[in-house]
Amino acid sequence: PTGMNPGTNLTWAISANVSIVKAGGGTITWSCNRTKELTNTSDTLCYRGQNRAINWSMAKVKLNGSASGTNAQGETYTSVATDLVRDFTCSPSALHPHRHPFISGTIAYTPGSRHSRLINYGSGTCDLAATVTINGNVYNITLQ
Repeated sequence: PTGMNPGTNLTWAISANVSIVKAGGGTITWSCNRTKELTNTSDTLCYRGQNRAINWSMAKVKLNGSASGTNAQGETYTSVATDLVRDFTCSPSALHPHRHPFISGTIAYTPGSRHSRLINYGSGTCDLAATVTINGNVYNITLQ
């Protein structure tokens, strides 16, 4: 962890620079800088102090940050995550009980020179619903 935020939650700084050379040609790149926050540090079922392991199955984490890169065809992309929350106690799919979808927050994704896509995961309900907004058009989606 990088420290505690003003609300006494544990925080981590995450950065990465990845480059993958595709066998058939092209290079995929990805670079990110973001923060991860354990938002329920005060929950003793999840976090019991520095000398004990975090119980990640009870964790609630929030991500903020940005990423960018290029796809194998050389097209650039950018994305910005804002208050993206995953609750590991949330598992709304009986078919996939170990999947824990984002339950709130947004990702703004811009592929090349095309319109940005704003993915909105809602306001905290444990479900598989989200919306995608492209050029003012809102689409309701169900996460799989």
